[in-house]
Amino acid sequence: KEMLVGQMMASAMALAAILVVVVRGVPDEALGGHTVLEIALIVSGAMFAALTTINLLGGLMPIIMKKIGLDPAITAGPFITTTGDILTVIVYFNVARLLLGI
Repeated sequence: KEMLVGQMMASAMALAAILVVVVRGVPDEALGGHTVLEIALIVSGAMFAALTTINLLGGLMPIIMKKIGLDPAITAGPFITTTGDILTVIVYFNVARLLLGI
């Protein structure tokens, strides 16, 4: 159930990212030879992947903490936030690198 809600949220945010990038728009020469639509797809794909990763982490971390004998309520919050921030940046840049062919 957690993943389904996460996928719906990630899809909505990815669609919002596409709309923002396309509506805002910039000259193609400012995008390193890529079109606005390509950049919109990269941003939305990266956002979808990052939100899905964080949602999975948020669902699994309390279970993992309980299995290793730590209180999930105390340890999961700070750990999920820090790990989520790091993973979001890693996922975003890797998706962009993959889609841009760098």
